[in-house]
Amino acid sequence: AGFNVYSLCKISAAALVTLLFLLEDAHGFVGTSVFQPKLSLNKVSQCTRPLAARLPLGNRLAGAKSPFALSMADASASASPKKKVLILSWFYAQPKELELVRRIYAKKGYEVQIHESRVEEVARPRGWYHTYERYVKGDGISQELSDKIYKDWDIVHAMSGGFLNLALILAPVSKEITFKKLVLDSTPILPNPVSFVRFARAYMQENGLQWANKIVPERVQTGYQTARWSLGAAYVRSKHKLKGKFTPKRWLGMMPADTVKEMEEWTRWASHSSMLNRYEEMSARSIESIFKAKGLKQVTFLYNPKDPYLNQDDVQRCIDFASNEGLDINIVHSPCNHIETVFRKPKLLFEALAKEPAAVGASSASE
Repeated sequence: AGFNVYSLCKISAAALVTLLFLLEDAHGFVGTSVFQPKLSLNKVSQCTRPLAARLPLGNRLAGAKSPFALSMADASASASPKKKVLILSWFYAQPKELELVRRIYAKKGYEVQIHESRVEEVARPRGWYHTYERYVKGDGISQELSDKIYKDWDIVHAMSGGFLNLALILAPVSKEITFKKLVLDSTPILPNPVSFVRFARAYMQENGLQWANKIVPERVQTGYQTARWSLGAAYVRSKHKLKGKFTPKRWLGMMPADTVKEMEEWTRWASHSSMLNRYEEMSARSIESIFKAKGLKQVTFLYNPKDPYLNQDDVQRCIDFASNEGLDINIVHSPCNHIETVFRKPKLLFEALAKEPAAVGASSASE
């Protein structure tokens, strides 16, 4: 009997770990198979399925290369200069979806550049390290990427997981990006395991996977995710030390000495914070860097207050911080599902963007 109980415990533990591992795919937050918008600006209302409900289990896209990782809209023959917008996409956005976003903005006279937010790059400690390295490293593709991002923008539009991407873009002090207006669309998604687990469980609840939420308690899933992040951070820190010790020339390339020092300090801080479960500190630092960005004057919070993928306390935290920084605040409540407003009700977005920054500390709200 003792042997049977012991065996049953081992099998149960193995099954639980396997289930948690499979649920990692749900942490993509936004998948690819359900929502397929038609590329017609006159028929945007044909978008019929929630964008947030689109990630089939087992669909890993780590090796996929999207043509929209960085894409520029075609230049217009118009004599007047266009306003420039940088769009930081949601996770697992498909090319045809990004093309529709580009067309919606281009129709309004904007010059558009889209930078994809990839789960494996901006939503895990190991990805943070590699993405930061790509942003600061001054050679080849990394330099080309850096040159296209770090410039002056009129607007930055961060959609869902794009919040994390923006925080990483702003992390290197040796790089400079400026923008006057910021749109936070169905976000923030903070760099915290609690935020990821909440999002994943909301996804499963809406997509017929309620049984998974019942089998795996939220505390267990959060603990598992936290442990994975801590182990990932420890791996990053060890790999970083080995790279610096054994292949410094090949790894560092042509980076200036101060950039090398900057990366070393950031890596030490990020890895230690993750290893020691200091995600609240990381979240605070991300919020501060975004709302203290150079040139920023106006922030539009575009979201559905009933969005199950968002923590309303996190949203209010960002609103309060931005207001305390003296930024002009637009609060736009949308009836649309997660990140669907730009497709279903673009008027809400562009009416907010048409507003010029008001007096310091002013705020406005619309339903």
